[in-house]
Amino acid sequence: MKEIWKFAISVKDKQAVQMPKEAKILCVQVQREIPCIWALVDSSIEFEPRIFVTKGTGHAHPDETWKTLKYIGSYQLSVIHKDSFVGHVFEEIGEKVSE
Repeated sequence: MKEIWKFAISVKDKQAVQMPKEAKILCVQVQREIPCIWALVDSSIEFEPRIFVTKGTGHAHPDETWKTLKYIGSYQLSVIHKDSFVGHVFEEIGEKVSE
């Protein structure tokens, strides 16, 4: 059976999130000042780690690694971070993303 699940993520460069295999990422947004990823999942299948990278606007990232990142979405935080923060979330897919 397919369901939509929410996965809270941290404000950090790289992290693994356990999700059911073949979960389809729908969006990234903020709920109660916590960045979250929503995904369409099959709750009856096993989990796997998915690697997500968050970069702030203007933060440097090595050129070569961009080729293995798939853009998921962006979010904004303003209450926790006094100057506000815009995070851009990518999934690390391990192979070159077609341009």
